[in-house]
Amino acid sequence: MTRNSLERRKVFFGRLASLSVIAFVVALALLSAACNNVNLTGEGGGTVSLAIDEVLASEIRSAIPAPLRSTTGDNSTYTLTASIRGDYSEEKTEFATEASLSGVTFTFKGIPTGKDIILDVTVKVGDNTIWYGNSGKHMVVSGINKLNVAVGRVSGVLLWNNDSVKIAPYGKHEEAGTKVLDVPDVLPSWCFDHLRNLYVITSTGVSMYDSQGDGTYYSTPSNFIGSDFSYLSYDSDSRTTLYGMSTSQISKLIANSPSEPIINSLSNHGINTPVGFAVHGGSAYVADQSSEDDNGIPSITISSFNLTTQDFTLGIAFKLPTVFGSQPTYQMIYQEGALYLLLSCVKDSAPNIYSVGAVAKIDAKTLTLDTSFGTNGYLGLVSTKREVSYKDSSGQDQSYSVYAAGNSTEEVFSKPLGFVAIMPKKLVIADAGCIVSEEIVDQGGVSKLKGDAVSRIVTVDLETQSLGFDDLNPNQYYWTGNPLGSSVEISSDTSSDTSSSSF
Repeated sequence: MTRNSLERRKVFFGRLASLSVIAFVVALALLSAACNNVNLTGEGGGTVSLAIDEVLASEIRSAIPAPLRSTTGDNSTYTLTASIRGDYSEEKTEFATEASLSGVTFTFKGIPTGKDIILDVTVKVGDNTIWYGNSGKHMVVSGINKLNVAVGRVSGVLLWNNDSVKIAPYGKHEEAGTKVLDVPDVLPSWCFDHLRNLYVITSTGVSMYDSQGDGTYYSTPSNFIGSDFSYLSYDSDSRTTLYGMSTSQISKLIANSPSEPIINSLSNHGINTPVGFAVHGGSAYVADQSSEDDNGIPSITISSFNLTTQDFTLGIAFKLPTVFGSQPTYQMIYQEGALYLLLSCVKDSAPNIYSVGAVAKIDAKTLTLDTSFGTNGYLGLVSTKREVSYKDSSGQDQSYSVYAAGNSTEEVFSKPLGFVAIMPKKLVIADAGCIVSEEIVDQGGVSKLKGDAVSRIVTVDLETQSLGFDDLNPNQYYWTGNPLGSSVEISSDTSSDTSSSSF
């Protein structure tokens, strides 16, 4: 073989080797791209983990019920349950003592990437739920997904009827023996602080009820003088001060002392009909009602006061949906960085029948309605009017215009009464109005709509904007009489199967 032939063979095999390397690199690139595509389409896997550190463990320990603490000391057993919901679901439970609480770890493997999830953590001591937190929404990515949960205690749940007011352990509202508060009839106004202690307006002033962590509450000597307040709010950010608002002023409440006015005249700032009040981070937020159109449909303006400098900011008015009429009822709280205004309207103005309510979300910085929440800013509101035809006593065709749920499966409010518990990432609301069917019944020659009493606890998940319903027996709690009696015949059997707790 000549020298030239040898050179040509070397060149040929060299090029062949280069082509093989290139082909191998290309194959690896294609394989890598394929793997990435698998992950992006949700067929890969991620690991979601949560570790209880000492900060979180300390918060959980501090929430243990005092009666249990006095009997078990440091020997309490904590049951921690972590559950994933959303596009993927899985649940795990761990047990810990005081000493081993810090260091508990939950690990969920093989979760498809691209899935949107929320991780909930519930802590119990015995049968008592003492703590709840969740991670907020998270999209699973390949590899380790380390999550954190919001720190927050769970309060008891306010329950009332015509005779008494109680606070039941969270999730155990039917438990006998809950503390009966010394408050007449239905609570006029109340609020919780960051430790879930309860403050209520009574005929003589404002009283504090000390939370024991297990749903039982006891009146303390810490009473606040002054009974002209319509609303209460505790600044859970600064964790120091309770405030009250009357129709004319905002005051700081001091235990066993007269209240101290902070804002002397709301009317000087154009606030003439205050209907909601909340305090957070040293700022007071006031909802003011005014009529805007010829039909008297209200508009709401949210204003804020810096309680140190007294600087005033006026928000932009927003008009309520017409179903609320001219005199809805209200309650407002600050939670998870926003203001939530609860609205309710139940009235019989035949042929128009109303049993509706909603939660509106307000941006606490811009003081404007957050129209991305619910439907145009309102969650849980009946969206359509129903016409129900009937013949009157003379045989003439008539109809009722109904603004209310037609059956119990509709995820809407009937008559929200107030925020009755505090927990992270959720709103807990008492609801007691009417479900109105399209069936007409004859009552002594008068054609009435057939209805059912509603008495329930509704939870609003602030991450998913979904509603959860926990039915109560109307003869026990919240239901205090048929507000639609002249046009709606409520079933004589107002009992309700109590479903398992959904919160």
